[in-house]
Amino acid sequence: MTDWSEAQKAAFLDMQFQAQRAHHIRHYPEAEWLVVNRAGQDIGRLYIERRPSQHRIIDIAFLPAYRRNGYGSPCCATWSRRYG
Repeated sequence: MTDWSEAQKAAFLDMQFQAQRAHHIRHYPEAEWLVVNRAGQDIGRLYIERRPSQHRIIDIAFLPAYRRNGYGSPCCATWSRRYG
């Protein structure tokens, strides 16, 4: 852990998010940025790229309360059935 203030932690996380987003936009300009929703609540994100010869899951992430609860596999399976 760090002895950073809450403001420093927030600034660091924002910087990391902006860097990751810039990378994704540069390398996957056609990617779709989707919000994973369960029972009307946003619980995560899914970045996908569809190409003529393949589809890629670029990134998938869930809020801490929804991690390791079995949401990732069904999310990927649904996406694969729908678009694969």
